[in-house]
Amino acid sequence: MKNKNVVVFAMLMMCMLTGCHKNGIQKSETTYIHISLDDVELSISNLANSRVISIWDEPLFAELKRLHNEYGAVFSLYVFEDTFSKIESKYACDLYDTADWLKFGFHSSTITEKLGSDSTYEEGKEEWNSFVQDVTRVTGTAESIDKIPRLHYYSGSKECLDGMRDSDNGALGFLAADDDRISYYLTTEENEYLQKNDCFYDSQESLVFLKTDMRGDWFDRSFSSENHYDAPKFNDVYKELERRFSSDLFNRQTESYIWFCHEQKIYDGKSLNENIVWIEDVCRFAKDNSISFDYPQNRIKSLAN
Repeated sequence: MKNKNVVVFAMLMMCMLTGCHKNGIQKSETTYIHISLDDVELSISNLANSRVISIWDEPLFAELKRLHNEYGAVFSLYVFEDTFSKIESKYACDLYDTADWLKFGFHSSTITEKLGSDSTYEEGKEEWNSFVQDVTRVTGTAESIDKIPRLHYYSGSKECLDGMRDSDNGALGFLAADDDRISYYLTTEENEYLQKNDCFYDSQESLVFLKTDMRGDWFDRSFSSENHYDAPKFNDVYKELERRFSSDLFNRQTESYIWFCHEQKIYDGKSLNENIVWIEDVCRFAKDNSISFDYPQNRIKSLAN
């Protein structure tokens, strides 16, 4: 495959170090879980409209801080630039010291827009640079930038993603689909490799793609999809994680385990609902099985450079 898989093979070999088992759970010394929220708009709007004095008065942010304090969890929030750009810098005093466990990633310019297959290099670079400036202003540090985000609808051309790569504090890669959709500009062959191996490194573009492994939304009874995905067998996240980490069917997915849900599934802008247990289940599972939390950029940066 044009020698693109050489680095991927190295990544997999790095990840597949000495395995260990605890109550049937398969993991290695390098296994980690990454938790993110997509379409983070309601809580960001509360901040943009100065509805809270401290960021920890915002219910979603307060809950994430609790989960971090209790479980050591780290989180990425994938946001829309038009709303995020309206947040004042007054929250920087709260956010400056959270960069090691709370990062923000570019999702799209607005909730209704996505980057198309005709998006340009200049567009990608402009979007990313604008976002970096706003994150740095809002949080007080560029360390709060997630350099491997999930773009809206897994969409964007090669040229556009190259523009994001070449920006200030530029992208190292992108999180790919949790189902069989073709992500971004990947070919059918490349996407199939990604689906099978959980990661794909495009050495020509110096971008890494990581498959998203589980969507919390799957556990909502109203969820439906036209795309094929690894549907859960259990009704709660904890038991499903146990099943996957104990099964050889998923052993290639359990090194870098990429988990996410949409903000609106757990939060209405005023209060959290019962679905917040999805995230706490992930946190409990990781703690019970001594699995670390981390950001993909911390694991692949040396390979991507």
